[in-house]
Amino acid sequence: ALAQARLRRTRPAGTTTRLLGRAAGVETALLAAVVLVAATITSVTPARLVPASSLLAAPVGPTVRVAERVRQVSVSAVASQGRVELHADAPDDGRPLLIGLTAQQRTPAGRTVPLALTRCGQACWTGPVDWATGGNDLLLQVDAGRWQAGPTSLPIAWPVTPAPGLLGRVQTAMGARTAIDTVETVTSGFGVVLPSSSRRTGKDFLSTQPWNEGGATDAVLVGRRTLLFALPALGYHFTMVLDASDRIVSERIVTPNHLLTRHYRYP
Repeated sequence: ALAQARLRRTRPAGTTTRLLGRAAGVETALLAAVVLVAATITSVTPARLVPASSLLAAPVGPTVRVAERVRQVSVSAVASQGRVELHADAPDDGRPLLIGLTAQQRTPAGRTVPLALTRCGQACWTGPVDWATGGNDLLLQVDAGRWQAGPTSLPIAWPVTPAPGLLGRVQTAMGARTAIDTVETVTSGFGVVLPSSSRRTGKDFLSTQPWNEGGATDAVLVGRRTLLFALPALGYHFTMVLDASDRIVSERIVTPNHLLTRHYRYP
């Protein structure tokens, strides 16, 4: 709950956000409240974090966790040696969650391989994968019934390069800043929102980050300066692009109900 509150406080009072287009009824009420009371990313409809089966085998070796927002549904993957676990989340409206998902692997050579998935719980699937060295893509087709979904893809760089100390260096670098300018866009799949901007100190910035006091897992480095990690207890997945000083240049945060995109400057 504390971590969720931190993420909700990301934008300080005075930030303005405007809704474009026609949103669904729940989202309209939510975003109207955002404009009036300085913005929250928590949907009126709560997240439905569906537990996976306890029969899932433990991953072998290092793992990488990635996620994407496909309209009104979030999908995530836990990729490990020879296997993938896929999960889906949708807003909790009190009705049963019925989601169908199919997956293919696209190898770095461009070859497409259908994946034989089995269910591991509600909105959970698992299956074997022969990861190729380099950039693989999981091509997903998501059918969520009353929730808008569709096709999406999840990039999986293989082999995994663990980066256990990098997030701590990011924490130190960001906390040392006297000013951080942030431009943020939030969407939950119901409408389009213009970016909002804010300035805060490094200390204030860290106080809003749900990873600041621990809980992050599976921190991996992709390429030279991209950090991936997750907060599995909350269903949050982070992609951070860093500069040479370990400051965040940009980041994407996929949560069960939202996609946040942020860009940072250091005056």
